[in-house]
Amino acid sequence: MTLFNFPKLLLPQKRLIISKLVSLIIDVCLKINKNYQIFEIIRREPF
Repeated sequence: MTLFNFPKLLLPQKRLIISKLVSLIIDVCLKINKNYQIFEIIRREPF
């Protein structure tokens, strides 16, 4: 196994980790959004 082939082997795992992180961040954002949706609407209403 050469150093050049090693990153190619790591790439699928990195993609998996990144996709898991992104989905987790989206989940957190959605939960926060549900909690603060009313405040966002109230904030936007005057404008």
